[in-house]
Amino acid sequence: LEFRRVLFRSLRRYAGFLADEGIADPTAIDEATVRRFVDRLGQDAGTGRPAASSVARALVAVRSFHGFCAREGLLPTDPSADVRAPRVAAGIPKALDEDEVELLLAGVVGDTPLALRDRALLELLYAAGIRISEAVGLDVDAVDSASGTLRVLGKGAKERIVPVGRIARDAIDRYLADGRPALVRTARGSGAALFLNVRGGRLSRQDRKSTRLNSSHI
Repeated sequence: LEFRRVLFRSLRRYAGFLADEGIADPTAIDEATVRRFVDRLGQDAGTGRPAASSVARALVAVRSFHGFCAREGLLPTDPSADVRAPRVAAGIPKALDEDEVELLLAGVVGDTPLALRDRALLELLYAAGIRISEAVGLDVDAVDSASGTLRVLGKGAKERIVPVGRIARDAIDRYLADGRPALVRTARGSGAALFLNVRGGRLSRQDRKSTRLNSSHI
């Protein structure tokens, strides 16, 4: 819903710009027109990271509009196709609050092997505070349920021991008992990987179709 509001607001702004330019016929819009719109946005918003992100969002809306018109045959070409948005500086990742974490965990339901795996992975990420790349790189023997610890191999091949709470350990134990064995049977060469994909290989950050995890959250 919020995305739609941003989209419509950006398109209204674009329509106002075209009116100021005296352009009423969409076929009269060329790449230079779109670039002038982008420049105008930059001037209106000022400088700094918020300006760049605002311009980038507006350009997404303009591209969506012109792309649709081109696909429908309303325009011969897409005049926005080669217009690039200003570079947006990377910010510090925003941590999920408790309610967002609970909502994410609540989205994993059922007792299928993949559901058990996803629950174990999410609980582990929440409890241990490790990176997703570290989690998918774990082997089965990295988890010590008896001592409640996890052996993690981080950046620079540096190993560290991380404490893991009971809820996460229980989720991992259930996955190891009832989930992972079923995934192992789907393919050879699963090796010692803790978290497996639907083909029985090691889960990776790119396995979005087989997991409920999304890179925007992790």
